[in-house]
Amino acid sequence: MNNDLGFVSGDQRSIVVRSILAMADGSSADFDEIYHPAAVDRENLVQPPSSRVPGPAGFRSTAEWLRGAFDELHYEIH
Repeated sequence: MNNDLGFVSGDQRSIVVRSILAMADGSSADFDEIYHPAAVDRENLVQPPSSRVPGPAGFRSTAEWLRGAFDELHYEIH
């Protein structure tokens, strides 16, 4: 569910699952919907510089980096 702030609200587990699955095959629109513009990836020190920007663009860059490193990247949520 979107809110007037431009990011996803609702059940926290659902949001977390969506954010993990987006890393494997999410679109730019998915990242724009999931991540707040001020969100920061705290693991980005070992990732490409393009991943070090806040908001959806940084997380999208991380996803592209992971997809390039791992053929057929996917996650199984248990």
